Amino acid sequence: MVRKSDVVDHGQSVLTNSMVCKLTKALEVTIDGKIIGVFVPGAGRAFEVFLGNIPKTYMRVQVISGSDKENWFWQLPDIYEDQVISFRMIETNEKGLPPPRVQLLTQEEKEELELEDEE
Repeated sequence: MVRKSDVVDHGQSVLTNSMVCKLTKALEVTIDGKIIGVFVPGAGRAFEVFLGNIPKTYMRVQVISGSDKENWFWQLPDIYEDQVISFRMIETNEKGLPPPRVQLLTQEEKEELELEDEE
């Protein structure tokens, strides 16, 4: 991770240790103040977060993103009463946590992404 003291701002890129590092938006998730993961979407893709109270005794959170060929899925630890979960958008030059579940996009999904890119 790039420390703020090492960064010279050049728009979307930063100069650090004589190298140019491209920063990307990512989702940082904390539970009770402890970072449990940084989730980085594929190039040009967004991420989605689903939160549910299943089966009404705890909350379950899923993060979904992907690339132009795959959908990526992460299951976060269950959240129990009195625990605090936080979501924060950050910029990072890291790859983030690898997704434990990957699913190839269907032809329909690929076409839908192409249409979104044209808009």
